[in-house]
Amino acid sequence: MNKTLLFGISIIILVSISGCYAETRSDDLFRFTNTPYAIDIEPGSQASIDVTVKDFGVQDADVTIVSRSLPDGISIVDGGKTKLISAGETATYSITIAASKDIAPGTYSFEIADSSSTDPRTWESVEVHVGAKGEAAPTAKETAPVTEETAPVTKETPPPTSATATATKKPGVPGFEAVFAITGLLAIAYLVLRQRE
Repeated sequence: MNKTLLFGISIIILVSISGCYAETRSDDLFRFTNTPYAIDIEPGSQASIDVTVKDFGVQDADVTIVSRSLPDGISIVDGGKTKLISAGETATYSITIAASKDIAPGTYSFEIADSSSTDPRTWESVEVHVGAKGEAAPTAKETAPVTEETAPVTKETPPPTSATATATKKPGVPGFEAVFAITGLLAIAYLVLRQRE
């Protein structure tokens, strides 16, 4: 009976250790800080917006901005270069888009995301208001971020239907739960050694 109980406790501890890694890996450590985004542009012209990304993690990383779902007639001329963002710091990227001369007036949208090798992507919508000179632009609607871990690095296709909206979580200390798991393992080892005496 004691061996079965110890085996069961060991299995629970091992599962909790692997859960520690899985939980901390999915945290979104790089996030946009100045959303929602909207750009007013005239057909045949270019316009820019500045987006700011903050590193909420504990390590530095190279971060670039990627896009997907660009509508016909809208293109990205300059998406900003890869920048090293230190822990707790921010970086601002200037994104320049161009509207073709024959694009119809209206509201279009595409998505941008922060991209690094240490963090899942969080997609944010960018609204593009195309109108004639002097036309007032409508106000932007706020959208919830979507996290997707396995998106390609280049211009991308529309998001899959399995994408889910996520709430912003405060990042914790990675692997902190492992302290409790290791303590449990040491307690089991002590009990086993004590029974042998």
